[in-house]
Amino acid sequence: MKQALIYSLKVWLTAVFTAPFLILLISILKESETVQGGGKFVFAVILFSLFMTSPCWFILFQSAYYVDRWFERIMVKKLLLTLIGIGLSFAPFFVYFDKNIPARRDNIMALCYSFTITAGIWYYRLKPLNDLQ
Repeated sequence: MKQALIYSLKVWLTAVFTAPFLILLISILKESETVQGGGKFVFAVILFSLFMTSPCWFILFQSAYYVDRWFERIMVKKLLLTLIGIGLSFAPFFVYFDKNIPARRDNIMALCYSFTITAGIWYYRLKPLNDLQ
């Protein structure tokens, strides 16, 4: 259970701290000019996402624990956690904001979180190297 906790924290915190920078970068590229107050924006989004996605982290933690126990192959584990992570990255936007995400600007934010969650799931090891032998 400890490994699932560490793994889910790494994945979640990676998304919380990297997605705002990705959102800012996309905003700058989309508007083709610098965004005023970019640092304040990133700080606000990090605080907001820490608060709003903490229930999703708990679900990711539980999912990582049970997926690790129920499945043997690492590829199956990673694919299942990826699907769960993508769903969890969109969940706060459906719950807290308008239900019609594709028609809103928030879809870029949801996609950034989905991308960073997926990257974290595939980058970090579910079990340490010494447990794999």
